[in-house]
Amino acid sequence: MATYHPDGNRDFRRYMESAVPGTGILGANLLYMSQMGKMGGVNDNLASAIAKEAKRLDPRLKINNMNPNDLFRGSGVKPPFDMSPFGASYHPRTNTVNSPKGNYGFLAHELGHAEQYKNPLYRKTIAPLSKLGRIAGGFGALAPIFTDNEQEAKRNSIIAGAMQVPTLVEEIDASRRGSRILNNQIKNKPVAMGTKAGKLGQALMKMRPYVGVPTYALAAMTPYLLYKYYKSRGMYEGTY
Repeated sequence: MATYHPDGNRDFRRYMESAVPGTGILGANLLYMSQMGKMGGVNDNLASAIAKEAKRLDPRLKINNMNPNDLFRGSGVKPPFDMSPFGASYHPRTNTVNSPKGNYGFLAHELGHAEQYKNPLYRKTIAPLSKLGRIAGGFGALAPIFTDNEQEAKRNSIIAGAMQVPTLVEEIDASRRGSRILNNQIKNKPVAMGTKAGKLGQALMKMRPYVGVPTYALAAMTPYLLYKYYKSRGMYEGTY
């Protein structure tokens, strides 16, 4: 049987103290994302070949080179770090891929999303669940806050994390597809595209579409990590 602390609900304290672990998680995420542009791999010839082949297979596909760094430079402000990963996206309604210029890893990943959405069954099943997961990712940090009951907080945090699994699966699948697209181009004309490398080098290149996956994994883990922090601080009933 639950025994409530006489001080009552501690939602506000948990909310205020969320800044401590929240800042650490956000900082780690931003530090990782600041390196994602390099990790995605830059090769204009390879990116150009991938884009050309994608448009040949789907003439309606639009590919834009977007780089948020240019927005900073245009206003005379130096970006705090490489912002190019923030420009990568796929928009199913307009069948448009946005990717930093020359970044073949990000381009291949977004083309992987384009492949996913060509499948009507995918659009009706996984896509809605993934969209729900992205919403859960935005509000998941609140899951362990609004209850004094430790078991409820644990349950809520696990649910908030589980809801993001379809998004994580979608991102891994897009990376898998992107890696296959990339592999096909590397095998075509490796010398002309400047991708001639040993087996290890090519294997590492084919991993570049996966560079964004850890950010989604961290988002899914965040609610439970916050719950563990609050529990360690004695912010639930029976623990203080």
